[in-house]
Parts: sequence; C-alpha cells; structure tokens
Amino acid sequence: MLGLDLKIIVALISALASLLVALITYFATRANQREVEKLKANLQEKQAERNALLDYEYEARKRLYHECAPLIFQLLEQAEGVINRVGNLARTASQGNLEPGRTWLSRRYYRLSTYYRFLSPLATLKLLQLRLTAVDLSLDRYLYCQYLLARQIYYSFADDFDLARASDPQLNYDPHCADAESRRLSSPAIYWQQGIPIGILDNAVQSLISKVQEDFSRVMSFAEFEKEYNQRESSVQQALDRISYLFEDFHPRSRPVLWRMLITHATLYRALLHMRSGQSSDLALAVLAEFPLPERSTFDWRKPDEHVQVNDAKVLHEPFEVARMYLGPLLNRVVEKLSSKSGT
Repeated sequence: MLGLDLKIIVALISALASLLVALITYFATRANQREVEKLKANLQEKQAERNALLDYEYEARKRLYHECAPLIFQLLEQAEGVINRVGNLARTASQGNLEPGRTWLSRRYYRLSTYYRFLSPLATLKLLQLRLTAVDLSLDRYLYCQYLLARQIYYSFADDFDLARASDPQLNYDPHCADAESRRLSSPAIYWQQGIPIGILDNAVQSLISKVQEDFSRVMSFAEFEKEYNQRESSVQQALDRISYLFEDFHPRSRPVLWRMLITHATLYRALLHMRSGQSSDLALAVLAEFPLPERSTFDWRKPDEHVQVNDAKVLHEPFEVARMYLGPLLNRVVEKLSSKSGT
C-alpha cells in the first residue's frame, strides 16, 4: 500500500508539474502574442506615418517644383545677363566710353538696359518670395541654396558702407556728410552715394512686376519696361528716377564702392550658374571663395594707357578680395542653414 501511495503521489506531482508548465506556457504564449501584436501595430503605425510623410514630401516637392522651378530657371537666365553687363561696363570703360561727357550711360537705351539687367533678377526673386508662403523651399537643398544666394544679391545693394570697409585700408566713403552734395562732383569716390536703400530698391523692383491675373504676376520684358518708362509719371519712371543717381556718370575709377558691389554681384551670379551646370550646392558655395584669375580679366576696366598708373592689384585683385571677404559670413550662414535642413 505504501508503494502504491508513493506512486500515486509521484503521478500527482508529475501531473501538477505538467499542468503548471502548460499554464505557464499558455500564459507566456498569450503574453508573447500580445507583445507581437503590439509590436506589429507599432510597426504598422510607424509605416503609416512614414508613408504619410513620403506622400506629403512627394506632393510638397511637386508643388515646390511647379511653383518655383520656372522662376529659378528665369533667375539663372537673368544671371548671365548681369555678368555680361558688368563685363560690358568694364569693356566700355576700357574703350574710353564711360568718361565724363562721352559716357554711353547718357544714351537712353544703354542706361535703361543697364538698370533692367540689374533689377529684373531682383523682381524674379520678389515673385519667388511671394510663393514661399505656399511651398517649403527647404525640401530641396539645390533650390534653397540658390534662393539664399539670390537674396544676398538683393540686400547687397544697401551694403555700400560694408563694401567700403571690406579692405585694408578702408575706402574713404562719406556720401551723407553735410556738404556731400556740393563735393560729390569733384570727389565722387567719397561723396557720391553708391548704394540704394532697401525701401527705395523695393519700389524700383516692384515696378517691374506686371500683374497678368489676380493670382498670377510676372516680370516685364525689356520692351514693356522701356515702354512704361517712356510713359510720363508712370510707376516705372518714378521708381527708376529715384535710383538714377547710381549709374549717372558711373566709372569704376570714380565709383570704387559701386564697382566692388558689381563684382560681388558677378561672384554671386557666377555661383548660381555653377549650380546649374550640375555641380552640387556644396561645390557651388565653394565658388564664392575664389574667382579664377583668367576670368577676372573680363572685368579689367583700364584703358591701354592706364595700365602703368593703375596696377593689376588694384583692378584684378582688390575688388575680388573685397567680394570674398564680404561674402565670407554669408557663406558660413548658408552652410549652417543647409546643414540644419539636412539634419547633419
């Protein structure tokens, strides 16, 4: 009987152990299943979020390219025109055709086309800024970089004092002193204003924008711009007359601050065009740091008999070094913004 009882006890213990194992396995399996289901739900939720984000970015990029890409393309086309006109001003000066009394800038077409070349890209930028309320430009590193560079061109028109100081020694520049008006003809390098306040520039740029429909505007063609300017008291004429002093009797020799500004513009537009040629935005930004010497000769404004009295350093080095120094902080800001947008 004792042996039988022992066998029964062992069997009961074994059965209880099996039951306990089964219960533990059951509840563990249920718990694992719940965890698996929870994990699957989390993964599905995250996948849905990723898909929603991808769908948003895809639609946002489509909207971005639809709204902004044509304007960027137009800006790049205008960039070539600016670089060509800066080079043309240098060539015209080297031929003696910017001298007082015989300057080509006194000719209506040459003067108006010069203003149009410099203002029309800014009008395109203004249209681009109006569309930024509906798109996220930072989604595309390439477009965002181009926008930041173009915006600096706009602001640089009011940075004449910064450009005057961006050399050692600094240029003597005091166009707002009490007797500047009476002295600007005799000493234009010092007393002639060689920049445009942003508010006045805004008016001039805005006058080039033509509203075609309620929700669509565009930059005037040169023919439209010229026609509007010839209309007495037109908005174009009034706005342009307020900035006409900028190129009145202009010569790089007598307006060194403005010439520095134009070289800076050429540097910025050159960087924009390098981006169009297929380089990455990082490489295009590097273009800001250096303007190759062979290309600088395009902007040599000296007449043949001036090469002795005005050396290469003054013409082929100083304004480009000033542009590099002026653009240095901009380059740092652009790199920081692009890095923050890319998450690096």
